[in-house]
Amino acid sequence: TLDVVGPYGMHVSGNIISPIVVNSGGVVDWSKGRFQQITVGSTNLSITFKPPAGPSGLLLIIKRTAGGGGVASFSGVQWPGGLTPSFNYSEALAKGGSSVTDIVGFSFDGSSYYGNANFDFKL
Repeated sequence: TLDVVGPYGMHVSGNIISPIVVNSGGVVDWSKGRFQQITVGSTNLSITFKPPAGPSGLLLIIKRTAGGGGVASFSGVQWPGGLTPSFNYSEALAKGGSSVTDIVGFSFDGSSYYGNANFDFKL
């Protein structure tokens, strides 16, 4: 935590650096940190959120390794154009690579989540 008051009335307070919280299962508790990681295995995983303390920008890293075909799904997230993206890892892994990582950004306004996804980061 950094708390600085400067000569021009600047005031910065709060966590500047947040470690990545690694989750098991399908629950992401945003009160534990704004940067989180979850792994999807060979079975489908329904991901639910526990909200952060207030409005926030959030980042979820979804990891998937070869050998599984699970699908990640979210409930209660609004997506651009109202179209929920496909988080089907069988399709992504079939295109090549030994692992797949998706990075999903969320804006939380205190009551709703708004998502935007970037897909298929590979080694």
